[in-house]
Amino acid sequence: MSDLLSNILSFSPQTVPRLVSDAEYDEQIRNHFAHLTQILPARFAGGYAEALDLLQLLDPSVHSLSYLLIFHYHILAFQKKTNQTVPEDVHPGKNLWSKAVLFLRVFDPIQVRYAGHEWRGVVELVAKAAEIVNKPILALRPIRDAILRLDPSGASFTSNHVLFGRLCLRARAYLMALPVIDKDIFYFPSGTDRAHYRRHQPFLCAQHECSAAFITHTSGFSTKLTYRDHLQYFVYSSMIFMGLKEWKKALHILSIVISLPSINVVSMIMVEAYKKWILLSLLETGRPLPLPNMTPPHMANLYRSLARPYEALADIFKKGNADRLKAEVDVGRSIWQMDNNTGLVEQVLAACRQHSILKMGNTFAALTMTDLSHRTMLNDVNFKEDELLASSLIISRKLNATLLNRKDTFSSTMLRFSTSVPSTDVNKETSIQQPLLIERQRLMVLCANVNESDKRLQLTKEHINTLRKGLKRNDNGPRDGSTLSKGASPEFDFEEDMMADLQ
Repeated sequence: MSDLLSNILSFSPQTVPRLVSDAEYDEQIRNHFAHLTQILPARFAGGYAEALDLLQLLDPSVHSLSYLLIFHYHILAFQKKTNQTVPEDVHPGKNLWSKAVLFLRVFDPIQVRYAGHEWRGVVELVAKAAEIVNKPILALRPIRDAILRLDPSGASFTSNHVLFGRLCLRARAYLMALPVIDKDIFYFPSGTDRAHYRRHQPFLCAQHECSAAFITHTSGFSTKLTYRDHLQYFVYSSMIFMGLKEWKKALHILSIVISLPSINVVSMIMVEAYKKWILLSLLETGRPLPLPNMTPPHMANLYRSLARPYEALADIFKKGNADRLKAEVDVGRSIWQMDNNTGLVEQVLAACRQHSILKMGNTFAALTMTDLSHRTMLNDVNFKEDELLASSLIISRKLNATLLNRKDTFSSTMLRFSTSVPSTDVNKETSIQQPLLIERQRLMVLCANVNESDKRLQLTKEHINTLRKGLKRNDNGPRDGSTLSKGASPEFDFEEDMMADLQ
C-alpha cells in the first residue's frame, strides 16, 4: 500500500492562486487521473482492505480526485463481489455511507471537474442507498451540498436536479430544497467539445465565468437529458413551492411548462401542469388566469379539451357560488384523486370563502358575521370559522378592516371595512426595499448570464458558418457597391439567400 500511497501523495493539489499555470496544472491532473484509472481496477480486484485503509488516510477535501477514484473502484469491486447494485455497506449508518457523505460535503470542485462520471456515480449511489432503507431525507443534505459545491451559481441544469427534486418530494422536505430550486437556470448541458470552442475555453481548471463551460454533454456530471427531464424538474419544483404555499412562484414555474413550444401535440406532463396551474390561479388571484401569451392557440385548445373538469371548477369559482362549487368538488372527487390534486382542490374550496369575504369590502361598509356567513352562500354556516378567517385576513393585511365585538354576548361580531389606505411607516418601507434589492441582484445575474449566452452562441458552428456565408456573398458582389446584378429582381436574390442558409 505504501507505493500506491506515495504515488497518490506525489500529486500536490493547488489552490487559487496557483504556483503553476492553468496549462501545467491541467496536465498534472490529467496525468494523475490516467495513472490512477490504469492501476486501481487491478489493484482492488482481489481485496478491499487496502482501499478502506487508503480512504482512511486521505483527506477528501485535499486529495479529492484520488479519494473519488479509490472510492469508485472500491464500489465497483464490491458490486461485483456481492452482485448488488447498492452493497449493504453503503446503506445509511454503514462505513462506506459515511465516507460517501463526507466526500460530497467537502470535495474540491476543481479536481472533480476531471471525473464527472465518477462524481455523479457517488451522488446516485447515496440517493439509491437512502431510498432502499425508505429514508430519502438522509440523502438530501449531502446531494444538495454537492450540487451547490460543484456549481454555486446553480445556473446549469443536470439530471442531479431531477433526482434531488424527486427525493425532496418523497421526503416532504420542502424547505431543504429551496437553495437549489430557487436558483435561476440559464444553461443546459451542451456539446462544448468542438474545436473552435475549446480554443476559447481550453482548461477545466481555469476560472470560468459560468458553469456551462465544464458541465457539458461529455463531462459526465449529468446523464443525457430529454425534454421530459426539463419538464419533470419544473413540475417537481412547483410542487415543492405548493407545499410551502408559495402560490406565485409555483404559478411562474408552471407557466414555463405549459408554454413550452410544441408541434400539434402536448405531453401528459404539460397537461398535468395545466390542471395544477388552473387551481393555483384560483388560490393566488381568486379568478382564472389567461394562458401565457407565448402559448400557441392549438395548445390552448388541447389544454381546455383535456382539462374540462378543472375548467368547469374555475368557472363556478369565478361566479362565487360556494354551494355549487362544493357540489362540483364532491362530484369530481374521483378525478381529483386520480390526478393527485385532491389537496389543492380542497384548498380551492376553502379559498372560495376567503375571496368571498374580500369581495364584500367592495359592496358593504360593515357586516355582522351572521350576515357575512349567509352571504358566502354555503349551507354549512359556521360563524366562528368565518370570524377566524376574517381575523387571519386582517392580520396578514389582505383585508383592510376591523372586527368589533359588541357588549351584548348574544350579538354577532361586526366586521367593518375600511377604504382608507394605511399610512406608510419605516417597517413597511423596509419590507418593500428588501424585495427590490433581491430583484436588483437577480437582474444583474440575469444580464451577466445573457451576455455569456451571447458569447457562447457566437462561438457555435452554426453562427460561424452563417458569418462565412455572409462574407462569401459580400466578396462575390459587384465592385460598384450595388447589391443586385442587371436583370435580377430583389425577390429572386432574397430567395437565393434563404436557400443558402438552409443548406
